[in-house]
Amino acid sequence: MNFLAANGRKLNRIPLGGITNVRPLVSSRELWRAGGWAFEEYSALKSFPTRGKQISKSGRVDIMFGLHKVEYVAEAKQCWPNLADPQRAKLVALDSLGLALLDSSRVPYQNIPHLGISFITPKLHISKQADIDKLLEQFISQLLNIPNASVAWIFPKLARNLRPNNQYKNFIFPGVAVLIRTARRVRLKKLKL
Repeated sequence: MNFLAANGRKLNRIPLGGITNVRPLVSSRELWRAGGWAFEEYSALKSFPTRGKQISKSGRVDIMFGLHKVEYVAEAKQCWPNLADPQRAKLVALDSLGLALLDSSRVPYQNIPHLGISFITPKLHISKQADIDKLLEQFISQLLNIPNASVAWIFPKLARNLRPNNQYKNFIFPGVAVLIRTARRVRLKKLKL
């Protein structure tokens, strides 16, 4: 995949298993267009550790998909960190990714890779709008330093003035970043990012 950075420069490919030569996968429709398939929001038995043993409970799985003869199962989370503190924003993104990885590790299907996906929609108070380019670059730099994660983002110049008309009307939401990481079987007490 090729992604554009906040300043418009092109990055090298960010490989994720068999997914290398397609546009960023936004939806099942994009997978189908690329020759793949997807099964979203379905029920499965998930494993939960409790008092030293595993129990299974029915739960919802976000997505299972296949592309280029490789299949994946994934759980996704979303977060809205404040760009004013890029280091803290990275921690919020890591927490979101950690929850997705934990959920993904509970899904069955041992023979296919499990992914944790975090959709990160950063916000910035309008009083700091003049610093948005610098803060976005710092934030992206923080995300790129996360080990073993694939990162994609889009922060178009046109979106850097967009504000919702609700309780967040004094905030700008300039775009979205996505973190993707392969999950290992994760213990509740020891989640290593």
